Amino acid sequence: MAFTLVYNGRLNYDAGINYFYFYCSFMLQLFLCSRAFSEDSWSFVVTGDVRDKDTTNTGVSSYLPAISDKIVSLGPKAVFLSGDLINGDELPSSPDPNKPRIPYAVQFANFKSYLGMKSVYDAGIDIYPVRGNHESGGHNDKPPIPSLKQAYYDAVGLSVPQNGPNNGPSDNQVGYSWNLKLNNIRVIGVDDYFYFNPAQQGNSNYYKIDQAWLETQLTKTAPKRYTFVMAHEPVYYLEKQSDFYGSTSPEGVADRKEFWDSLGSNGVKMYLCSHVHNVQVGTANDSHGNTIYQNMIGNGGAPLDSPSKSDPNLNMTYQDFTSYGFALFTVTNESMAINYHLYDPKTQKWSIGFTYTANRTQIDGTEDPAYMPYLSITGDGSRFITGSLSMDAGATLSVGEGAQVTCSTLDVKGNSTLVVEAGGTVSYGQITSKGPATISDSNKVILDVKGYIPSESQFTVVDGNGGQGVAGGLTATATSPVFTVTSNPIDSADLIITATRSHPYDQLANNSNSAAVGALLENRGRQGASGDILEILNGLDSCTSKEQINDVLNSMTPAVNNGISQVSYGVISSFLGSINSHLESLRFEKPSKVNDIWAEGFGNYSRQDPRDLSNGYHADVLGTAIGYDRSIMTMSD
Repeated sequence: MAFTLVYNGRLNYDAGINYFYFYCSFMLQLFLCSRAFSEDSWSFVVTGDVRDKDTTNTGVSSYLPAISDKIVSLGPKAVFLSGDLINGDELPSSPDPNKPRIPYAVQFANFKSYLGMKSVYDAGIDIYPVRGNHESGGHNDKPPIPSLKQAYYDAVGLSVPQNGPNNGPSDNQVGYSWNLKLNNIRVIGVDDYFYFNPAQQGNSNYYKIDQAWLETQLTKTAPKRYTFVMAHEPVYYLEKQSDFYGSTSPEGVADRKEFWDSLGSNGVKMYLCSHVHNVQVGTANDSHGNTIYQNMIGNGGAPLDSPSKSDPNLNMTYQDFTSYGFALFTVTNESMAINYHLYDPKTQKWSIGFTYTANRTQIDGTEDPAYMPYLSITGDGSRFITGSLSMDAGATLSVGEGAQVTCSTLDVKGNSTLVVEAGGTVSYGQITSKGPATISDSNKVILDVKGYIPSESQFTVVDGNGGQGVAGGLTATATSPVFTVTSNPIDSADLIITATRSHPYDQLANNSNSAAVGALLENRGRQGASGDILEILNGLDSCTSKEQINDVLNSMTPAVNNGISQVSYGVISSFLGSINSHLESLRFEKPSKVNDIWAEGFGNYSRQDPRDLSNGYHADVLGTAIGYDRSIMTMSD
């Protein structure tokens, strides 16, 4: 038996080291990114309507455990729930019509158990809810149920800040409305269901909130890097009419104006809500022209609602009617990204829909602490924006590989960045503007390379219609060191960039062998590669540094030496030599002693210096020969 440790040739030895350093470097980068994330970046989740269908046996959605597990896997610091945690009183009839089939306390217990959000609770992730109509009285034309309200408080009321308005015994909102400062954000939770009015507006008998308290929170305590206001019901209707404020009535319109203006005048850029069971994101201006998002995330598990008519004053930017899930907000001091994580109940798979991101901005030279990024989108497939797509100065818009975004007009302010993912000449992000597109010359374009791109490939990043609003000669770069990128040289209706392979693989190589491999791969790419070769080219073009490309090329360089044959010869020669040496030692032993197990070690090493195309090799052999001796017969003359 022989154990052999072989460094097979210096070329292979170096390739092995290249692999080793490549992976170690990659892991180190992940570690450093992880540290940076923990110190400067954190996340939270928003969703709503996690209740079950009305024929429920539990009061909570059967999809909630899967949603909870996915949330835990992403490691957010907090979860914000915009109401309808349970079915409440909306359950099938029972023998006693005044008694729900499932007690309220049991439904809330199910919400916290393995039937609901147990994995989130077990992970130590804080949950901050507000009430929905199902924690009040069911449908919005029914008066509140005191025992249901109390069951909500007993279950989750103490988990939120105890700083809501207390206007006396009948209007004590402590545990229901709240104001939370968390890291560099502030979230103000508003309860929609304290003021029942027999006179209905729209489809609701609840259309008042404690506006005076909200104003106080916004003007005295709200300023933070990002400020959100959260309640259960949309302000701008999404299902033919709105419950909150009954926005089709004159009184409702006036109340809505007061509420929306209070957000805009205090720098709030996003209102969080649910109530409608899908995802619909849109913008509406306040009376002073401030743009505010209504981010309706109601796909937490309740039966999904189909598309319906929405308020014409709401400029829709994103909708999803087919998936359950939540939104993950990732925050730094410089920017925020919102990823919509979508769960397909048929395939039981997760995907990401839109992503909104942007950077901080300044208003009149002063940093806006509540600035909610103005709009960046990534995702696959066709996306339609009703109205204009506008980017404030300093923002970033990233259009994912394969995403096709259509808007009425496009306006990109100065010092902004367009990032376009491209996995080839066919699969790349594109914006189509039905009207004129305006992009000033102080903006820049980044080609985010995700696959092999032939030289001189052109990409119509923005397809505008009418005018010459796209400035010529925009600064253009690529994430891959292989390419130089240029934009259309003169003003145009479109933004077209050209990618040139000005630094092919062989020019980036650090030795003659890897240069030869690089030249071969470049030639195969020009001829039209497919299969495994195309996968290699995709990986090389996706590298973001010269060092990464060299690591890959070196790992593909064949061994040009006789290291393997020399080592094999050395092992066999040493092993047989040990046997011969042992047999020689037995010549003078008595037969009675030739009955034993023996072992003898051996070893050698070989070296060959680099020469010509051979990089040489180092080989170390260590082994042990083991045998058993037994005398079978004695022969003598």
